[in-house]
Amino acid sequence: MMEESGKSEGNELKEVSSEQITEPEPITIPPAAVAGLLQSCGNELTEVQKELKELTGKQNEMITQIGEHNQMFQNSPQLQELKELMENMKSGLEKLTLVRQEMATIQDRSEKLKERAERLSGLRRAAERREEELVAQLDVGGDEQDTVVVAVQEQGNPDSNKP
Repeated sequence: MMEESGKSEGNELKEVSSEQITEPEPITIPPAAVAGLLQSCGNELTEVQKELKELTGKQNEMITQIGEHNQMFQNSPQLQELKELMENMKSGLEKLTLVRQEMATIQDRSEKLKERAERLSGLRRAAERREEELVAQLDVGGDEQDTVVVAVQEQGNPDSNKP
C-alpha cells in the first residue's frame, strides 16, 4: 500500500555516496567453458571473420573504383565545357541585366520627350490660333495694324516666356 508521502513500502530510494560505490570484481570464466564455447561457435566465428575480410576487400575495391571514376569525370572535356557554359551564362546574365536597365532608362527618357513634344505641339497650335485671330483683326481694323504686328511678334515665339 502507498504511504501518504508517495513512496511504496518496498521501493524506497536510498542515497548512495560516491565513497560507497566500489568497482565490481572481475568475473573469472573457467577455461573449460571458454574452450567449449570456442569449439561450438569457432566454425561460425571463422566464417564470419572470412566474410568480414571479403567485405572489407570489396569496399576497398569500390573506393578505388569510385576514386578512378571521379578522376575521370574531373578530367572529362564535357565537364570543362559545362564549366565554360556556366561562366558564359553568368556573364550573359550580367549583360542582360545591364540591357534591361538601359531599356528602362531609354523608355523613361522617351516618355518624357513625348510629353514635352505634346506640350510644345499644344503651345504651337495655341500660338497659331492667336496669330490667326490677330490676322483676322488686322483685316477688320486697318488702323490697329501697328499694334497687332507688335503683338504677333511678341507671341510668335512660344518658348520665349520659358527659362
